[in-house]
This record gives sequence, C-alpha cells and structure tokens, in this order.
Amino acid sequence: MVDATLMLTNVPATKSPEYKISADVNLVPINDLGCLVGSSWKKYVIIGGGKTGIDAILYLIENDVAPENIQWIVPNDSWFIVRDGFEDIGNFCALWVYQTLDNIITSKDVNEVYKRGEKLGLFMRLDTSIWPTKMRAATVSTKEMEILRSITSIIRLGRIQGIERDTIIFKSGERIPTDGSTLHVDCSVNSTAFVVVKEKIFEGDRINLQMVQIPPACTSAAMIAAIELKFDDEQKKNDLCKPIDAPHLPSQWFQLQYISNLNGQLIGKALGLSWMRRSRLVILNHMSFWSFVKTLIFTTINKKKIAENMKLFGEQHHLYGKNLDIAQLQDDEAQSGGISGSLFSYGYLFLFLLIAFVLSYLMNAVLQ
Repeated sequence: MVDATLMLTNVPATKSPEYKISADVNLVPINDLGCLVGSSWKKYVIIGGGKTGIDAILYLIENDVAPENIQWIVPNDSWFIVRDGFEDIGNFCALWVYQTLDNIITSKDVNEVYKRGEKLGLFMRLDTSIWPTKMRAATVSTKEMEILRSITSIIRLGRIQGIERDTIIFKSGERIPTDGSTLHVDCSVNSTAFVVVKEKIFEGDRINLQMVQIPPACTSAAMIAAIELKFDDEQKKNDLCKPIDAPHLPSQWFQLQYISNLNGQLIGKALGLSWMRRSRLVILNHMSFWSFVKTLIFTTINKKKIAENMKLFGEQHHLYGKNLDIAQLQDDEAQSGGISGSLFSYGYLFLFLLIAFVLSYLMNAVLQ
C-alpha cells in the first residue's frame, strides 16, 4: 500500500482560513476568482504572500485589474527561485546546477549565499530593502516580479486575526480599513505544512510516500518507485532514502539540500547512471551529454566542499538575518552570467579524467 496522505496538500478551496470572518464580509478562495473578475468590485485584497497570492495578483492584472486597485497582505517576505531560462531546459540545467553549487562553495555563510545568489539571478525577493524570513522554493520569473512590484499597497503587519465589514484586524493589534465594495481573496493556506516526517519510507507492506529530494516532489516519487522495484531488502531501501520535509525557512533550505544531496549520491549509485539519465523526472535527463559529464566532473571535484557548506548553512538559523553588513561581496567569474567559467573551461585538460570517470561509472552501473 502507498500512503500518500503524508504529503496531503491543502489549498484555500479545501481549507477554511485560520482567521475569523464576519458574515457580511466578501471573501472567496482563489479558485472562485475566475468567476468574479470583471464584477463591480472597487478593490481586491489578496491575503497571503506566497505562490498562491502571487498567482492571484498575476491573474487579476492579466484580466485588466489596475495595480492601484489591488492591496496585498504579506505576513512574511520570502525568497523565490528565479524561473527564467527553464523554458530552454536542455541548455539551462547545467548552468543552473553549476551556478547554484558554485554559489554554495564560494559563500562564507547563509546570509552571503542568498546575497550572492540574488546577484547571480538564482534568487529574488519582492523588496530588495527587506530581508526575507521564509523560503518555500516557490518559482517566479523576472517578468512576473516586475508585475508584482507594480503593486504599491503592500501591507506587512503580520497575520490576520479577523475581518469585519469595515476593518481588517491583525494579530499584532494593528487595523486597516476595508468595506463592502472590496473582494477579499484568501491565499493564506500553507499548502506544504505536511505532517511530521516519518522515519521510514519503506515499512513492511506500506510505502510512506515522502520527499527524498528537494522539490519538485515528483523526482522523489520516481526514485522511490525505482528503488521498490529493484530491491527486496527493506533496510537497504530505507538506507538509501532519508525522508525530508518541505522547506519553510531560509537556512532550512540548505539543511534539506544537504540531506537531499546525500540521498542523491546513494540513490544514483544504487539505480545506476543509465536510470538517472533515462528518467525524465531527474534533472540530469535534461542536460546535453557534454553538459552532463562536465557537471559530473565539477560535482565530483567539489563533492566535499559542497556537502560541508550545505551542512554549515543549514545549521546557521541563529545567524540568518544578522550582521547583514558583511564585507562587500565581490563579483567573480561565476557572477558574469555565463557558464564560461570553471565548469566549461576544463577542456582537454580533463578529457582523460572525463573518459575514465564515465567508463568507471558505467561499469559500476552495469555490475550492480
């Protein structure tokens, strides 16, 4: 039996808001927005600063609602992953992996890795003057971010306690006015607030479906299914797959990357190189052959430093957001926006290493 309830996702249409709502307040979940745009609402109040709130705002603006008629309640600012380039996934994957890992290798702490990542175009935030307190791995394009930044009425007063006909009341005690001509759109449900992670994925006749890689979750599902089909020994299967939670905090993103990285190495070795290249749900599948092998060289050479810094940044929750006046970050080769740096300039110097590495890996996969 496969228990998929451990990653049950809640959305505004299936879960009521956690704040009180007076009967005479016009409030709908985001799912109902499509039926109501173009009605006689003078203002829209979007409640929630995550991906659902972003989608609501983009939908309104695409349907000719003026930015000045939108008010956005953002309890917490978040880091977002920049989605630009993924449309050309074959050429972009290697660049993204390289820049992500090179940023981890060269940064000194959890604050610097986000600042450098922002300069590299890996991360974005809504307001560059506000240091985000959340990281849930939501993706946004630079074009979408431009649209979001056109919203001038952004309310950062924390979470809502309740909405009355003429007042929105925050848990902080602050209040802002509202009225009957305003449509409030609930986008506040935390869709990735999953139950506590179980220790084992494989448990007798049950598979406890959880993530073993950082999002997207479909990669984890593919790996778990392949391991279930290939191995009978339950202990061996569990040793390959340490479950991880969904990310919520900036430092936690790297803590989970560290575990995900360890899982990936073990699973890659167990399933073999050919499976990792064949599976469309694994990022390596979308790289060209030469990008793929160059990425393998880069990660092999820097394996220890990557793991050390992922672990370090994941343990720096106490440091995150403090001493942000760190030494001025230097632009370096990785920040040039191209992939002509160390990953793609090894050339013939590493040709022998490349051939030896690939042959060794293929032989290891065949022998398993």
